[in-house]
Amino acid sequence: MLKSTAFLLYCFLIVIFSCGYLLVSKLGKNETGSNSLAGYVSDVSPNLELSPIVSEINLSPQPKDNLPPTIIDELPIGTPINQDPTLIFTPTLPPSVPQLIMMKDVGEPFLDYFGLTEKDFGIIADAGVNLIESPIDICASDEDVQYLLDQSLTHHLRVILPAGAGEAEWGYECDAPLYPSNQQPIWQKIAVGGWVNKWKSHPAVYGWDISNEAGLNFPNGGEEDGFFLTVAQIRQAYADVKSFDPTRPIVIRMMGWDFYEHSQNPFGEQNPYSKNMADIVMINAYSNVEDYYEDFVPLVTERAISSLRTVTPNVKICIALGVWEELPLWHKPALSNLEQDIQSLNKFNQDIYIRAFFKYGAAGGDWYLPSPNKGYPEVLSLLSQRTIL
Repeated sequence: MLKSTAFLLYCFLIVIFSCGYLLVSKLGKNETGSNSLAGYVSDVSPNLELSPIVSEINLSPQPKDNLPPTIIDELPIGTPINQDPTLIFTPTLPPSVPQLIMMKDVGEPFLDYFGLTEKDFGIIADAGVNLIESPIDICASDEDVQYLLDQSLTHHLRVILPAGAGEAEWGYECDAPLYPSNQQPIWQKIAVGGWVNKWKSHPAVYGWDISNEAGLNFPNGGEEDGFFLTVAQIRQAYADVKSFDPTRPIVIRMMGWDFYEHSQNPFGEQNPYSKNMADIVMINAYSNVEDYYEDFVPLVTERAISSLRTVTPNVKICIALGVWEELPLWHKPALSNLEQDIQSLNKFNQDIYIRAFFKYGAAGGDWYLPSPNKGYPEVLSLLSQRTIL
């Protein structure tokens, strides 16, 4: 009798222990029922629309080789692999920065990792920049893009990726030495969709750039015998990219000189604009030509704000200033002229969403902003002061 009672008591304790273990395991899981990074990225992505920067983030470096194989297998390309899956992003704009500050053309497409080192990302962040873009297209390798996004995330930078701004998105073959002179740009919806879907889950991605001056710099783009992207083509790109990723803003870049030279109708063949083309319009207001016009930046800004918002009242506006040299047309601006241009934007603070600067470059390229020999490090010092922004 005693043996039977003891056996029953033993069985009862086993059942109680098992139930307690299952309860603890259940409570230990996250609210989604998954402990994977893939599930975390999916939860965070919908909150990224027009979010300025990642301002508070605790990174827990975790080498890929040390991650459990089950987690690595679940991660799609575009997911940062050095990140703690439990961290929470709080995208906010520091009070000391009135707008987003953007550095353009960070890196060079022909160099490994776009010619950028971890030090470059630190230099850019230390200058008060919180948004960057690189002169790449969808031909860029997965390894290079992953590096760009992961380093940006580590340094609290957000990235605008191409999704129509590059020539490959319009049918110009990657790395082809020559193109037929009559080849016109044709939208590559399937290829661009694959690119956007590949990278849209990465928290560093801020938005998508679908047009750079209507294709002026494409192999057969140009003001004389070349082809420009039309309103219909850019609107198609906008609609498609929005369908691929409805959570992030879409950017187009426009020529500032058209606003300076045409006070009444700046939207011509080489500067097309219409509804349903962009969430953010960047105006390339490069005043760094041989003869400096002190009214150029404020006049272009005023006309751009007025004309763009007549068509689309809620569009967000970015003004980009030139801080590079590419002779014979583009000259390194005098620092006093640059200061004047920056200060002239202050009266438009309520209307300017992003202030941008072109360009950063790379150490292995012809222009490298931090270099005293082939750059302009004084610009970085000026931006880091933030007193005139």
